[in-house]
Amino acid sequence: NNLKSKKIKTITLDKIFNDYKIQECKLLKLEAEGAEPEILNGGLKNLEKIHFISVDCGPERGEKNENTIAAVSKLILKYDFPLADAGGTRKILLFKNNKF
Repeated sequence: NNLKSKKIKTITLDKIFNDYKIQECKLLKLEAEGAEPEILNGGLKNLEKIHFISVDCGPERGEKNENTIAAVSKLILKYDFPLADAGGTRKILLFKNNKF
């Protein structure tokens, strides 16, 4: 009952890659308090330039504090990034781009 919403201006990961002319990224580290799937969706055109993606999938999403393991894994596996390692109490996942 105490939840409030606020509009915040954002930019996508694709826009950052394009504006800064990023041709290659060794590691993308995502720690977005449960918004990791949205960030990845905003960067799909440039995922091929990233070697590794580390994602903190801890329980921070929404009112129920759910983790983002399933959503992140489902999305990123479609782009040929198999899981390379996982661990920690924070549910950190490391994905490696098969193109590198």
